[in-house]
Amino acid sequence: MARKAKPTKKRIPLSIKRRSRLKNKADALDGFIAAASKVLDLPAQKTWLHAIKANLLVTLRHAQSVEQFELPGGGEPAPVFKV
Repeated sequence: MARKAKPTKKRIPLSIKRRSRLKNKADALDGFIAAASKVLDLPAQKTWLHAIKANLLVTLRHAQSVEQFELPGGGEPAPVFKV
């Protein structure tokens, strides 16, 4: 049975304030990218910098949403079974 595609949602343009915050984060990532490429000995070509920044911004946004998720209290660690 074939699945039907979900209707696409219209994209809401970013607010000016949010755009400036993202631009500031992207500018701050320049130093991080330079330092990381030096430490890892991975040459970063200038043509790739925009894609690297975009990837890092998405990764940081995902990390922020995971960090904000509250775990229920009273959770216990999983049992460890030894053979």
